[in-house]
Amino acid sequence: MTDDSRDVRDDLPAVAPDELRIEVKSNARGAAATVVCKLGATTIHVDKIDPAKAADRKRYAAAVITAMGDGCPIAAADIDAELIVAADKLDADKMKVTDADDQPLPVYYGEELDASQVIRPELIVRRDLSAIAVPRLLDADGKVIGDWLLFQRCGDVRRVQRLGDRLDPGDGPSLWLSPVPSEPTAEDVKRFNRWTPQSREAWTNGEPSPTTAETLVMVAERINRYVVLPPGDAMEHALTLAAWVMMTYAYPTLPAVPYLYLAGPPGSGKTRTMDVLSRMVFRPFMTGNASAPVIFRTRHAFGGVLLLDEAERMRDTRSPDVQEILSILLSGYRRGGSASRMEPKGDGYQNRSFDCYGPVVLGCIKGLPPALSSRCITVRMMRATKDDPQIERSLDDTPEQAATVLDGLHRWTLDHAAAAMASPVPSSLLACRDAELWGPLLRIVARTGNVETVALLVDHAEQMTQAAADDATPEFDEMIVTAFYRLRCEGQTPRACDVLERARLLDGETFDQAWKPRMVGGILKRYFTERRTNGRKVYRDSVPEILAVANRYGFDVEGSRDE
Repeated sequence: MTDDSRDVRDDLPAVAPDELRIEVKSNARGAAATVVCKLGATTIHVDKIDPAKAADRKRYAAAVITAMGDGCPIAAADIDAELIVAADKLDADKMKVTDADDQPLPVYYGEELDASQVIRPELIVRRDLSAIAVPRLLDADGKVIGDWLLFQRCGDVRRVQRLGDRLDPGDGPSLWLSPVPSEPTAEDVKRFNRWTPQSREAWTNGEPSPTTAETLVMVAERINRYVVLPPGDAMEHALTLAAWVMMTYAYPTLPAVPYLYLAGPPGSGKTRTMDVLSRMVFRPFMTGNASAPVIFRTRHAFGGVLLLDEAERMRDTRSPDVQEILSILLSGYRRGGSASRMEPKGDGYQNRSFDCYGPVVLGCIKGLPPALSSRCITVRMMRATKDDPQIERSLDDTPEQAATVLDGLHRWTLDHAAAAMASPVPSSLLACRDAELWGPLLRIVARTGNVETVALLVDHAEQMTQAAADDATPEFDEMIVTAFYRLRCEGQTPRACDVLERARLLDGETFDQAWKPRMVGGILKRYFTERRTNGRKVYRDSVPEILAVANRYGFDVEGSRDE
């Protein structure tokens, strides 16, 4: 500093140069630190910078010199040197891991965990262990607090403990629970505490749980009480819905979970059916307009069943919001399916995956996108008549029976779900995705030991699979393939425009002037190979090859149905 008082700021104390100091405070997250420059007790400048970056140091030094004015007792190079020392100290501090007593510990500390032993805590169904997490509220000296209890069965031993991040199954290695939920709120308890305290106490004290057959009957009767199902196969649909409800209490054991599609015209009872199911399935989350982040964050935090009403918007695949929800649903069909997002961390971002796996109910009038529909078991709904007693019944008319069904489902889960999911799948004509969809339901019904009931569901599954295949085939494909077949029988090697012309001869009303050759080409390429001959795009599959495709998809290209 100079002796000329005009060079000294009036608001700064008159102190010796060595009282100017720089303090660096590390932040908990990120590389940045809070750097404070003080002159005596007066703060000259505060900024959040990364001392390891030359640009940050230069900016900070310039700011200090500007704040001090011409009388600054320290040069920019000296400030830069102090910040470099501070950066080295911060790096050294970050290499240390401290415990509660702030004692240094080795950087690599603890035992490596087996990732296969990390499981979700809300619903555990394994051969050696079954468990359900139940939230509750407690009155602790006038203060309402929430906590989670874990009801578990290991072999023949039943026990209860507070939910933590570790679970000891007995003979096997410890299980590590993740994500561990935060303290439950009152709303969490209302949504997820669906097992009465009396039933919990009875189960803990050794009271027998309902068998698979008894539970299936309870759930089916509850559905039949409130829902009008198609009279031709009402029993089969009720059986399907009841087995699906029970499956939601055992889905963590499955490599893929079947979705449920409630299909039907307006007023056919889809929303009412969804409401009935929501009162029985495991941890329901019912919504009609939730955003993609709400869906994947809720599923990751709590698991359970998503019930998506008014799902017509899933067909608007041009909408970015719908595309995002659709991608979550398609991913969540298989265990391990997740949604990845870049989440803020410190001054930057890190990739985080959210678990999307779990059962889904979809209610829709106009149909679902093919990829989503292929993951669904379809239940056809029918509009009720004035003579149907179900429509007059309030869903809240028998609360005791409703509680009994939920109590039975929880107890069945702990004592019988694992065995049901391990049962052999009954023999059927189902294959590939269809076998994957119906397999869990068939296992549950097979566990009842009732041969007639098993045969009933197997036959229904085969019929519904065939109906779904018919629905999945676009309505114009059969006529286009038929037109192509007729042309090839005549020895022609047609182009798409030739096939369109023949299709118009077969059905001029359907194939009007709005149809273009490129649309026909798109259909043909689903089944046959497009080839180029002299610069022309043609189709020259043989007649036997066309017949093989027609038989596979059930197309009547020879017109035998019309005879």
